[in-house]
Amino acid sequence: MTELTLAVAVFLVLHIGMSSTPLRGLIARRLGETAFLGLFSTTALLALAWMVTAYAAAPFVELWPPAVWLNAITLVLMAVSVALVVGSLSPSNAAIAGRSLAIDDSVPVPPAAGALRITRHPMLWGIGLWALGHVLPNGDLASLLLFGPLGALAVAGTWLIDRKTAARRPAVWRQLQAETSVMPFGAILAGRQSLRLAAVEYGAIRLGIAALVFAALFAAHPWLSGGTAVFSS
Repeated sequence: MTELTLAVAVFLVLHIGMSSTPLRGLIARRLGETAFLGLFSTTALLALAWMVTAYAAAPFVELWPPAVWLNAITLVLMAVSVALVVGSLSPSNAAIAGRSLAIDDSVPVPPAAGALRITRHPMLWGIGLWALGHVLPNGDLASLLLFGPLGALAVAGTWLIDRKTAARRPAVWRQLQAETSVMPFGAILAGRQSLRLAAVEYGAIRLGIAALVFAALFAAHPWLSGGTAVFSS
């Protein structure tokens, strides 16, 4: 358990230090943006691999007993998670995310479409829901230590990105605030977006891809984790 705690701490320090402190800019200026992204991606993957290895070796310490009804919630969370992640990879969503952070404020930003009508951070919320779905049915300390920080980091990332966008591109930020929400389905419930349009723009192809990814993960779960996708992660 000590090794897992240390691995998670290194992963969190790496991400927070490289995204929320002046250290990122300092290293990027010295190495160049491309080299920095390559270094960051490599170290992040190594830290993630360490976390997974330490998690597999950690002892089982039960925090709460398993419950059948938690399995149903987990499957729903995973379905929504996969749908959001697949939706976040569309060209229009990627264009808006890139423009909100990296392009001059004079460049117009297209209206939100597809998954962005549900949340302006579909990728991060997909990761967050995935993490929550893996904490609930397991109920053990190692799962909480691994998936809890990953989910918290993803959700915190939505706030950090919003803060950067508001500071760097206030006009774009105002448009995003008016058209989208940080919480999934928040803009739809507030009447600022349409669930029907989100579904139409998401499209049958992306829905089919999401269904295939979900089915593949479900089928491969015993091989990936040593447990079924219904009763254990």
